[in-house]
Amino acid sequence: PIRVGLIVSVTGNYTPLGTEDRKAVELAVEQVNAQGGLLGRRVEIVFRDDKTQPNQAVLAFNAIKRDIDAVIGPVFSNSALAVEPIAERDEIPYLSLAPVTEQVRPIKKYIFVTPALSEMYGERYLQYFQAQKITRVAVAHDRNSSYAVDGRKTVVDKAARYGVQVVRDETYETTTTDFSPIFTRIRDSGAQAFLFWGSGPPGVTVAKQYAAAGIDIPLMLTGSQASTLWTRP
Repeated sequence: PIRVGLIVSVTGNYTPLGTEDRKAVELAVEQVNAQGGLLGRRVEIVFRDDKTQPNQAVLAFNAIKRDIDAVIGPVFSNSALAVEPIAERDEIPYLSLAPVTEQVRPIKKYIFVTPALSEMYGERYLQYFQAQKITRVAVAHDRNSSYAVDGRKTVVDKAARYGVQVVRDETYETTTTDFSPIFTRIRDSGAQAFLFWGSGPPGVTVAKQYAAAGIDIPLMLTGSQASTLWTRP
């Protein structure tokens, strides 16, 4: 068989993302095998949980690397950055589910990224702001998330070329449960939109608290919240 490693978070902070990724991969493998497999060979998954921790992702990869032909994951950018150099060194094709740009800058032989990169999300937002004539924005990012740090950097570094000014540049911790101090500063900043960089539970928390705070400017979320669970309510 062709054996594919799958390292995603089914426990820890990124459980909602990792659980859905696992379902998607299992469904794809089921469909591929129903059609005769790949190159006439059955595909098998070798699964490991990284628990949303970079050190656990490395342990998981090292535990299965001799038994696999390629590996998918992790979805947590910090874990992905921890595994990526080992996969490159060991010449194991690595398909990352994390969007952080650093994985493919510079380009590497064995490393591939499936989602849009965080810098792409950042620049697309600036293009949107320019088109909507939004010139003053507030930004908040999770200082412990490589994805959020990378996306925020793109927005701050390239804002001027799109005629955008970052009037508030806030940080928070992954464990933050009260965003009201940030909302107060944003309300007083004159911002025309609030761009929130984060993944997992903080996105849920900020969305609920933002609605309750009654701030009358758009809350802009990123690709980490690409789910109808956000748009339906």
